[in-house]
Amino acid sequence: MSTISFVTANYAAGTPRAAGAARVVWSRAVPELARAIAEGRPHRASGEHAAHLVEIMDAVGLSISSGRPVEVTSSFVPPAPMEWA
Repeated sequence: MSTISFVTANYAAGTPRAAGAARVVWSRAVPELARAIAEGRPHRASGEHAAHLVEIMDAVGLSISSGRPVEVTSSFVPPAPMEWA
């Protein structure tokens, strides 16, 4: 069994921060979407992926309020890694 810490406190800045968030360039999705449109190909953020993330977030809330595990049943086909990854 392993434990993962998703959030660490950044008290100097006064805001909580996800572990590793300082190293993530969150704006990469915008130019990727623009390239996909220009190249006439599907973009990486599919509706199925978004629906899966919403189900996960909903399950987390339900699990917290009920104190029980909540099954996540949706899935999506992950996109291929980007060339920089």
